[in-house]
Amino acid sequence: MEEKNEFTPSIPSESISKDFICKILNYIGIGVLVINANTHEIVYVNKELEKMSGYTSGQVVGQVCHSLLCLSEFGQCPLSDLGQSIDKSERIILNKSGNKVPVIKTAIPITIEGQEYYIESVVDDSKRSSAEKALIESEQSKSRLLSNLPGMAYLCNFDDNWTMQFISEGCLALTGYNPDRLLYNKHLSYNDLISPKYRKLVWDEWNQSAKGNKVFRYEYPIITASGEEKWVYEQGQALYNKNGEIVALEGLIIDIDDKIRTKFERENLLKQAQSMFNEHDATMLLIEPETGEILDANPSASAFYGYSKDELLTMKIQDINVLPAEEVKVLRANALEKKQKYFNLPHRLKNGNIKMVDVYTSPINYNGGKVLFSIIIDETDREEAFAQVKKSKDYDFLTGVYNRRYYEEKRAEFDREKCLPLSVMVVDINGVRLINESYGFQAGDLLIMETAKLLHNCIGENDFLARTGGDEFCILMPNTDQNSASALMRKINEAYETRNLSITDPSQKISLCLGFSTKQSMKDSFSTAEQQALRYMRKQKLMETKSHLSSTFVSILATLDAKSHETKEHAERISSLTKRIGEKLELPQKDMDNLRLLSVLHDIGKIGIPDNILNKPDKLTAEEWSFMKKHTVIGKKIVQSVPDLESIADCILYHHERWDGNGYPDGLSGENIPLLSRVLALVDAYDAMTSDRIYRKALSREDAIAEIRRNSGKQFDPKIADIFVNQVLVEWESNENKKT
Repeated sequence: MEEKNEFTPSIPSESISKDFICKILNYIGIGVLVINANTHEIVYVNKELEKMSGYTSGQVVGQVCHSLLCLSEFGQCPLSDLGQSIDKSERIILNKSGNKVPVIKTAIPITIEGQEYYIESVVDDSKRSSAEKALIESEQSKSRLLSNLPGMAYLCNFDDNWTMQFISEGCLALTGYNPDRLLYNKHLSYNDLISPKYRKLVWDEWNQSAKGNKVFRYEYPIITASGEEKWVYEQGQALYNKNGEIVALEGLIIDIDDKIRTKFERENLLKQAQSMFNEHDATMLLIEPETGEILDANPSASAFYGYSKDELLTMKIQDINVLPAEEVKVLRANALEKKQKYFNLPHRLKNGNIKMVDVYTSPINYNGGKVLFSIIIDETDREEAFAQVKKSKDYDFLTGVYNRRYYEEKRAEFDREKCLPLSVMVVDINGVRLINESYGFQAGDLLIMETAKLLHNCIGENDFLARTGGDEFCILMPNTDQNSASALMRKINEAYETRNLSITDPSQKISLCLGFSTKQSMKDSFSTAEQQALRYMRKQKLMETKSHLSSTFVSILATLDAKSHETKEHAERISSLTKRIGEKLELPQKDMDNLRLLSVLHDIGKIGIPDNILNKPDKLTAEEWSFMKKHTVIGKKIVQSVPDLESIADCILYHHERWDGNGYPDGLSGENIPLLSRVLALVDAYDAMTSDRIYRKALSREDAIAEIRRNSGKQFDPKIADIFVNQVLVEWESNENKKT
């Protein structure tokens, strides 16, 4: 007897009959035929198939199945080769009206009462297709909606990592990370993005909302891919199964950084305003305009009037103003309506003395209403006050020397016959932008202040010094000829060079470029003299700036070497190996030059990383790692400050990107990463693996090579990895053996 397929059900005839099976099939909601396995004649159709085909049972039973219900292109009955297996296929049948109906047929061989049959189910596929199309359109519509939502829509597990099952495209704009880097915690979890001090707060708040079946609403900061803190607002809810168990969380996270920043700025402004009110030397009062009650008084008001603050707050302004109360009321009304803002009034002090005072009053918003804000100045102090105001207009706030506005005024004053010969000198500080980017703006400001002090000590009694730009000064020298101006220039150069000998901080070494010119006659234009001085200075700058920048960079790298204990040797090893790879890649000379610069300067941004992070012996925390990753951004800014180095700025920024897109800061992948960055990344990693670190011993050359091979096509460009391992290192080892 032929062995039956394991899927073929054999039904004992003594227990179930053919008629019994047919009665059951009549009530099934899909089309069903029972077909003789030998003759392929239809022996039974149910009611659902009659509806689908348009034929009655009498018209179908006895017919060969394919001759009636199958299209002619299918030839013979598809059941002919079925044997004892199960067949499921997509077919097209012709109904009685001649219309084509796509169906899914499933044929099962079965033995009933000792006879072989096929039971064939027929499902109208056109309905399924419509449903699938509707579903697809619905999903596309949903996808479009989510992609246009502000912020990041998500679906995640209810766990303390917020394991993401779905994230919308808004993730990149919100966090700086591509969505796939967070899905299922592939590269990092969403919890890693939440600012560490807020993680427990967010988790506790979600727990409370989810378990109480409430909508979650919360504001908190996240750390973006660039390492910056950004405030977000999250709203979401828990999803529950039929047993009331939480199965997932879904919601939306939007950027509210500007809103929070505005809020903080407003709060800071209020604090500053209150601080200014309390600490300012001027006498200040807040006055209720209708009644004249004193609502607030600063310490200077107490000192001026002789009353304590508590006493002043029980008084009205008419208790101090000597004028009749009704007249004072009219003055308050005029101030409230902005008809008058300046008053000269007699005020009585606690000791009985009367002083004439200048009062400047304006209405301001205060606790939901309007009050009068008054500044009171003793008339005897008026001249001193005016002198202070005038001084603030004439002087540079940072250095204390005169400003550009006053320079223009003095320039016109000196451009007269009695001041001839009139010399002008332009002084420019080299490398301030580089100092700002490398050491911070405070270092740059201090350098500018020290330069102003040095220049002030060098000029003559009748000379005029002004700061006319960010890093530029001008000196006007009346009755000074060319020889005297040249002598002053030598004096300034010697002064800063002598000063630099005692300065150990590289950010505070002064380097200046100077130029001067002299107006001999009133026929000459002073503007021409200024232009000549500027051209002289710029010519000197062209000759000296590069050498200054070079020395500044040496100082910066020396500082970095002291911080990390590896920079110089590290750079030399990398420079040698990257050069060999560049030669194998047949790079043009311009790229070879940039590769040499990149080898030396790629880690220059680490000068901005705190020592406790840079040299930490243990694993960095998420917050510390975010800070460490900023060194590529800092490095780019530093080299961008030098025109000759701008060509390697992006290479520095991207030298920690990975071939598979899992690097930083922008998650670039493949050939989107600059070629020089890919070369450096490989050599940098090899040198790091084969060098001792604070937190581990060096790997052997063989282990490092094995690691590179494992990460070829993942972390490293596979082509560069192949050249490095199979050519560069082989030749390197051969040369080392020859030396020994």
